Amino acid sequence: MLTKITITLFLSITCFMAGQPISVEPATTHDSPLTTHQSPVTNHRKTNSGLAYLKGARASGRLSKIAGTDSIDVSIRFVREPSESILSELEDRGVGFYRMDGEILHVGRIYGARISWAALPALEESEAVERIESCWHPKVVSPLDVSGPEIQADQVWNLSARPPALTGQGVRIAMFDTGVDVFHPTFWRADGEPVHWMDKNDNARFDNGVDGVDTDGDGVFDLDEVLRFWDTEIVDHHYQFSPIPGVFEADLDWLYNDRNRNGRRDFGPEAGFTGSDPTFGEPMYGIVDGNGNNALDPGEKLIPLHTCKIVASLENNGIERRGGGLLYDRGDGVNHGTCSCGIAAGGASLGRRLVGIAPGAELLVANRANLSPEWYIPWARKLGADIMVYEFGTWLFEFMDGSSNLEQMIAALAREGIVQLTASGNLAGPKRKKHCRTEVPAGGSRSIRINIPRDIGVRQIYLTALWILGKWESEKVRDTPSLVFRMISPSGKIMHLAGTGEPTKTDDVEAFSQYEVSSRGTSKMDIVLYRENGADGVWTLVAENRGESDQRMDGFVTDDVTDWVDGAQFLDFVTDDGTVTWPGTADEAITVAAYDPRGTRNTKGAINDFSGWGKRIDGAPLVDLAAPGSIVYTAQSHYVGKKTLGGYGPFEGTSSALPHVAGAAALLLQADPTLTHDGVRRALTEGALRDAFTGPVPNDRWGYGKLRILDALSKTGFASNTPPLILATTLLPDTDDERHSYEVTACVQDADSVAQAALFFSSDSVHFEEVPMQPHHGITQKPTENLRDIPCCSVVNFPLGPLFFRAAIPARTLGTKVWYYVRAVDPKGAVSTDPPGAPKRTFSFTVVEGHPLFECVSSVVEGKADGSDRGAAWGDYDGDGFPDLFVVREGGPDRLYHNEGNGAFAEVAEKLGVANEGRGHWAAWGDYDLDGDPDLFVVRDGQTNLLYRNDGTRFVAGSWGCEGFPWRRGRMAVWGDYDGDGFPDLYVVNTGQTNSLYRNLGDGHFEDVSSASGTDDRGRGTAAAWCDFDLDGDLDLYVVNDGGPNVL
Repeated sequence: MLTKITITLFLSITCFMAGQPISVEPATTHDSPLTTHQSPVTNHRKTNSGLAYLKGARASGRLSKIAGTDSIDVSIRFVREPSESILSELEDRGVGFYRMDGEILHVGRIYGARISWAALPALEESEAVERIESCWHPKVVSPLDVSGPEIQADQVWNLSARPPALTGQGVRIAMFDTGVDVFHPTFWRADGEPVHWMDKNDNARFDNGVDGVDTDGDGVFDLDEVLRFWDTEIVDHHYQFSPIPGVFEADLDWLYNDRNRNGRRDFGPEAGFTGSDPTFGEPMYGIVDGNGNNALDPGEKLIPLHTCKIVASLENNGIERRGGGLLYDRGDGVNHGTCSCGIAAGGASLGRRLVGIAPGAELLVANRANLSPEWYIPWARKLGADIMVYEFGTWLFEFMDGSSNLEQMIAALAREGIVQLTASGNLAGPKRKKHCRTEVPAGGSRSIRINIPRDIGVRQIYLTALWILGKWESEKVRDTPSLVFRMISPSGKIMHLAGTGEPTKTDDVEAFSQYEVSSRGTSKMDIVLYRENGADGVWTLVAENRGESDQRMDGFVTDDVTDWVDGAQFLDFVTDDGTVTWPGTADEAITVAAYDPRGTRNTKGAINDFSGWGKRIDGAPLVDLAAPGSIVYTAQSHYVGKKTLGGYGPFEGTSSALPHVAGAAALLLQADPTLTHDGVRRALTEGALRDAFTGPVPNDRWGYGKLRILDALSKTGFASNTPPLILATTLLPDTDDERHSYEVTACVQDADSVAQAALFFSSDSVHFEEVPMQPHHGITQKPTENLRDIPCCSVVNFPLGPLFFRAAIPARTLGTKVWYYVRAVDPKGAVSTDPPGAPKRTFSFTVVEGHPLFECVSSVVEGKADGSDRGAAWGDYDGDGFPDLFVVREGGPDRLYHNEGNGAFAEVAEKLGVANEGRGHWAAWGDYDLDGDPDLFVVRDGQTNLLYRNDGTRFVAGSWGCEGFPWRRGRMAVWGDYDGDGFPDLYVVNTGQTNSLYRNLGDGHFEDVSSASGTDDRGRGTAAAWCDFDLDGDLDLYVVNDGGPNVL
């Protein structure tokens, strides 16, 4: 009997840094010291082909953008969870693990790191390391309003007769894409206080630029209250819309307050707006179109856009933006992430025509370009992502059998309950021809022609061959591939591809090949061909089978110029069966195909011809369901081309289908917060539509059918009853109890009232005790100390006021850590928890002395007698919730004490790069770059002052403009945003010399404006303080001088 073996071939190029921290299948081996290790399987290599290729490029002198750098981003899979000593030793050898808030980022056994090339041997030689994968791939691309009703989204929004409706409220979607246009109005909630518009000329209709908006509520038209609209630009090559230029259409156009009356809407820092300005520009409004005539009529109110749906962004340079810091986000220069975010969560339910599937959801957006997944995936996880969306795909340098670090990370996060969504990719269809399949007979060979078009500039070709051997045969050929390859150039030159990972050259063609076997037994040969003068022409790949059985071969090809379409194509054995791209090949991913709901590309209702389909190389089914993929109209980024702000346009591909499912998952999670990844998958697949196009399901094209959200909801048992919404949970020590008990208060709202609430707490995070919470009627407003912020709650108009419940956590000994969460249930049985996802996610605190008595604990932070202490400053540099202590010293190294959270401190100054020896006098914490991490300024007497930038891993000292904060006889410094641009500025007090005011320019640099601002006081300065004492909105400054007049 013949054993069939699958081979997959890929060709492609493009630079991408991808490294994923992932929790993987448990290994049975034990932690090992960093000693040389020889794998028992010769070709189960520790490093992947990407690293081998880049090393070869460095050796040959043909340096790519990535290979030419001094460092490389990698994904490291350890044999088991590494110990602190192993991590520390690797860091000492030049392995820089990614960190966030001081914590090394990882998921299970997989860690991300930036390493020097010199540090790579340390990883390769370590017995503790199982696998090292380059985060660079030759080619990674993005899988590029009828759709809402098509999948029943509008019916779901209106399910509940009383609010809150199902809009994805309280659910966080993490989009791993190309960034987002934060200025687009679709990403702002219409949740401001309603205002009236003023019919200045009393003609009972809205006149653009004539009428006004009563922003101050005095009923008088002021010059800065002009109301305008701008025509929303819709790129519409398919003639789906018929906007009327110059006429306000409430469901498409945007209203704004033209404060400076210049006839256009101004926004952004360049126009003088700050992070505290809603929409980061001139105010914008939606309307309550009471009579449904799509116009603005007298008496209809305006609803200001106020709260941003984007909770945080992670730029492709690693800078995180939150809150007002989003004003300085780099945006979306590709116009892909904005489109996908718009489909998932854009718009507001104010009668607008273009609304995302879950407009009430929150967004976490990472620009994946040049970032390792080991960085952005744990980032989203720490910020509470409920859903993760992988808007990219590749078919090169991967086994595509579920064994890669990213695939295993996706599987692990799915097991944690976080919904994992991937696309099937756009590799099918008549314009692609990038996949082939053929049988290579035992003892024979097969030739496959590849055409590279002329005049498009292709110079590089990449190939990956995958095949699976029969069990009896695999051990015999694991060290030597059963398939061997050679390439014949267009001129007839033959290149033998040995698979050793060493670059070779035949005439003018450079070749690279590496053979390896995955942990799941998949064989792979990666091949790269490079010809400086162009690779056009017909190449022939010859696969020779030296095994004892026929072997099936799948092939994929592309080039360094094109992406999904045209370019390099196979001329023989072309098929679309088997075109699902990585990471849609992960074990637990919900993989989404695309179909045409409009009939603009394919038959209306049919699968899109580009949508990838087929089984995985090991025969596992991949596609779960299909969603609208062409043509879908969504938000467009104004950063690209000449697009105007707030515009819309067409978007297609599995890139379009994927955010439909993300929005659907958000609606499901709001309806039933107890659903996990498996629960969402079950609801989506069981509720999918089967029709004449899908045929019998499940199958390899459609999975279980077409996305239908209402039907999916019915599979969860949801019956038009939304769960309670826990607006806030507060924790306060019980001051009447000397035994250190704590009181928890929950503020809960529901359309039907709340049947009961319960408090769950634990001292080990595993075994929770339950205590009923008692209604408390003495509170008239929400608690002020919110442990979880739900900004969207203000738009919900509940018929019943908030209900408050209280319960106590019994006394615990000092230093005990306690985990807790709250659960509320309404009369119909709908359940909600705070935080969502409990008990997997909980709040926590450490029991401390809560009474107005002090205990001397100075021994925990006593320093060495090698200098004089001059000053101290508290700041939570690692974001763990516990304030840390920096001590400035003269004549000895400065000290940084990390608060361990249990009453103890650890000295970490040298490790984190702040153990400076000098004449220190003062220190001040301030997040000058708005990346969420507090930075540190150290004032020195007679020496250059120091500004340490907190990059989340360690502190980096730099000049940062102003010629390095020139030395003076410094005494103290204080941060304050004196010009209201959102960036903290710095005032430095000196003695006997002029004081200095440094204006934060927002780009990492400072400008000395002491003289221009009139703050260059010269005296014996000792201190200063910012305060808006006259309440005019600007910070004022008070300077204290020793022996001289103080200055205000």
